[in-house]
Amino acid sequence: MDPVFGQLLAEYPRFRTALEPAAHSRVLTVAELAAPAVIERAVVAAGELFGVTDPRHAGQLWWFSAVNALVAPSVTAMVEYGRVPDLDLGTGELFVRDPEDGCGDPGAGYWIGFTPGSFVSGSSDADPRNPQRRSGEGFTRSVAPVVESLSLVTGVKPAPLWAVVSDGVAQAAVEAGNEAFDPYLGVRTAVALVSGLGAAGPGDGVVVPQPRFLDISVTGGTVTPTDMEAVFAEEEPDGVHTVVKRASCCMIYRSPTAGKCLSCPKQKPEERERKLVSGLVP
Repeated sequence: MDPVFGQLLAEYPRFRTALEPAAHSRVLTVAELAAPAVIERAVVAAGELFGVTDPRHAGQLWWFSAVNALVAPSVTAMVEYGRVPDLDLGTGELFVRDPEDGCGDPGAGYWIGFTPGSFVSGSSDADPRNPQRRSGEGFTRSVAPVVESLSLVTGVKPAPLWAVVSDGVAQAAVEAGNEAFDPYLGVRTAVALVSGLGAAGPGDGVVVPQPRFLDISVTGGTVTPTDMEAVFAEEEPDGVHTVVKRASCCMIYRSPTAGKCLSCPKQKPEERERKLVSGLVP
């Protein structure tokens, strides 16, 4: 593992389970992850963990968790340290943390992770072929068979699954920017990554949604669309927390033990904004 990930884990220990295989983890290829039996087990595991009974909802819930686990450590490294891991899953080590054949607990087969094996080099963010964009392209190409298999197994159409990918990548970048006290760097990283997702093209007429962002004033509690001109001018906003205006739903509210999450797109905009503000403004 590259030393940059040791630094990442020292600062953000929460990423350890998504970045490092455990003793009982099983390493697998992307083709193995996309196998119907593996996808079916992940969907069943979602039901075991969260009580979600409809395979469409369980599959989308698993995919939302999976995308976050696969990209969040690497995207945080991009924002924090300026290193761009290659998100092509075939270039690193992909693993199931609690494989069905190695763990008898409920939920086995749900949690996955990824240790990048290489980095993307390139020129500045002004270059349309910048490294973040190329890393996003690699992620699209590598997860396309997983999305296809998940769609066939659960009956969820590909478009909402690709919306989960776009939102997951953008959200990881924006959260990293907020934590680094440089929210607009997170937004620029998100835009570059998602442009790569779209450039690689999921196919079948599916369009990867472009991310949208909102700025929350941490002192006044106002919510406004992010000023993208200021983002690309590399301005540093004062007292702003940026969030992704999501196009996708994680489906956790389908669980009998959970409600709608903070940024859920299935709630009224004013209710979502009220919840976002209440979590930030004293």
